[in-house]
Amino acid sequence: MAPNAELELNNERSAVIINWDDGHVSKSHVTRLRFHCRCKTCVPSFSGMMPVDKDAFSDDMKITKAEIIDGIFNMEISGEAMDGHVTTIPMTWLRENCRCNTCIDSAIGRSNVKFGNPKNLPSASYESLTTKEGKFECLKKVFDDGFCVIKNVPREHLNVIEVGKMFGYIRSTLYDTHFDVKYEPDPYNSAYTSLGLPYHQDLPYYEAMPGVQLLHAMAFDESIQGGESQLVDLFRVADILRKESPENFEALCRIPGTFQTKDLARPQPAWYQNSKTHIEVDYFGNVVSIHWNPGVEGALCVRQEDEAAYYMAYVHFLRILKRPELEYLFRMQPGDLILFNNRRMAHARMEYKTSEGRRHLQGCYINLDDMKSTYMVLAHQLGKDVVSPKCGNRSWY
Repeated sequence: MAPNAELELNNERSAVIINWDDGHVSKSHVTRLRFHCRCKTCVPSFSGMMPVDKDAFSDDMKITKAEIIDGIFNMEISGEAMDGHVTTIPMTWLRENCRCNTCIDSAIGRSNVKFGNPKNLPSASYESLTTKEGKFECLKKVFDDGFCVIKNVPREHLNVIEVGKMFGYIRSTLYDTHFDVKYEPDPYNSAYTSLGLPYHQDLPYYEAMPGVQLLHAMAFDESIQGGESQLVDLFRVADILRKESPENFEALCRIPGTFQTKDLARPQPAWYQNSKTHIEVDYFGNVVSIHWNPGVEGALCVRQEDEAAYYMAYVHFLRILKRPELEYLFRMQPGDLILFNNRRMAHARMEYKTSEGRRHLQGCYINLDDMKSTYMVLAHQLGKDVVSPKCGNRSWY
């Protein structure tokens, strides 16, 4: 049933004010209303069409008539580009898409990252992934907490790719479609040693680093001492930094770091370099992306007057990142598979001894937007009341 409302125009006849019967007030500019007309002529019948040529309209459109007929908003304007056109929009659509400050703030709040408890390890069983409900619950944990440990995944070669395909498309990188993390006597990357690895996100030197990483424990012998996995929520680190020092937060939003890998000796020679800020905020000032990997930083290339501020903020962020109370620390068991958001979570590894036993993880990447699409489609199919979650893809929804 369409909500009841009364209309009024502003003095310039450039906007409609909608007074809803529950006391809520919406205000929409004539341009927004016209360009969001829901009539059959204006709404594309399939993706990729542009039935409304926006530059054909007058820059000074005015409302000549506005009324509600049977739950449908009707509007006529001067400066219309289509002869005899009447803008029609269901009142339910206008209420659902109200963009007043109250509604925008509420929508942002619902989609915002919810910080998990490092004392609780989110997990799911491999068997549960055979159902839509099981897949949805697994992905819900990834979007709520940043990751999920899938237990008892059969230790078959490249099964990590098969699990990845359940949630999105495989992302190919300079490491090909998959990679093996295990000790090598002559490594070309620190991941292939037994050394501890600092907190990092993978491949920030890409213009768009991989969104989701999967790591499957093919082998993790009991004789291996060390090698525990570590995870920290970088969005939580940024939130703490903002509260403790708005100046340092602003510096990491403004002054870019350098990420690079230049290795012509590796099996597939590589030359990647990218300059980007460690923290990115959107139009509303909310954190929507973070980039962090001390292991692949290049020479800082900023103006001299910004160097001190950059390093002051960088060190503050790093000190927060290392706080024990923020850390998820656990030892993977053979068959465990970690599914985590590489745009949100930093991962690390404790040093381990290789004198006896094997530690072998097989990994791959999938696209974050594909995984999010899978989550929202499953929610729709299962009748779940969810909002599009913020996940680190440079958007608040």
